[in-house]
Amino acid sequence: MEKLVEIVPSEQLFLDPAHHYTKGLLASIPVADPTRKREYVAMQGEIPSPTNPPSGCRFHTRVQRRQPVAADNNRS
Repeated sequence: MEKLVEIVPSEQLFLDPAHHYTKGLLASIPVADPTRKREYVAMQGEIPSPTNPPSGCRFHTRVQRRQPVAADNNRS
């Protein structure tokens, strides 16, 4: 089941992503220019189970500075 993690205008998403999952996805896009340096975004934490995902934000087990609401059992 897909979950939205960030809803912003596309320009803002690429210029200033707020969610760590969005940052990780954007960092994984290949760059055609081999001389251009990019910051590596290492994903830390525990990879959630796809068959038994955590409550709240599905990505909260991999974010070190998460908000308390991210693990909220009442969110889906």
